[in-house]
This record gives sequence, C-alpha cells and structure tokens, in this order.
Amino acid sequence: MPRFYKFLREKEMITAANTVKALGIVAQAKPKLKPYIFRELLKVEKAKYYYKDKLSLECRNVVLGHVVNVFGDSKNNIKTNKSIISFLKRQTKNTRPTVKNQAKELLDKI
Repeated sequence: MPRFYKFLREKEMITAANTVKALGIVAQAKPKLKPYIFRELLKVEKAKYYYKDKLSLECRNVVLGHVVNVFGDSKNNIKTNKSIISFLKRQTKNTRPTVKNQAKELLDKI
C-alpha cells in the first residue's frame, strides 16, 4: 500500500483525486486497512497540487472533497476518531462551498 499512498502527493490533482476514490473502495472492501488508509487521507490537507505549473489551493480543495466523501462512506467508523472529526470541523471553513457543506452534513450525521 505505501506505493499507492504516494499518488496522494502527486502534483496533479486528478491523480490524487482518483487515488482517494480508489482508497475509499479498498477501505470498504478491507476494513482492517481503514486506520492506515484514513491516516494517509488526512495528510491530503497539507498536500500541494498544481494547475498549469502554479500552486492551486482550489485543486487541493477538490481532493479534500473526495476525502470527505470517503469518510462519509464510513461514518460509523469515524465517530470516535478525533483526528477525522477535527479534519471535518476544519473543512466546514473550506472555501469551496461543496466541501464546506459536505463536511457540515457529515458532522451532523455522526
């Protein structure tokens, strides 16, 4: 799995977004891997993605939205995870409205 995680830190947002989605599928199929996958997904918050060779916070926000979705698919497993709850609380201040709303809705459900 470590080789797979490195794609989360690629310069291209699309590579990272597709990796997040794939890791979400793996997490559902292999529940024992969830703690490791979730730990790596939390690191996306500090990742740097580029668009046309310029740093793009919006690209990072898109990937963060995919991370929120993965956590939403496992809402029963994240209720007691303080790191994920803190992450979701931070995302309620995300500048991308979709991510902000998804994080708020997920926090309301858990």
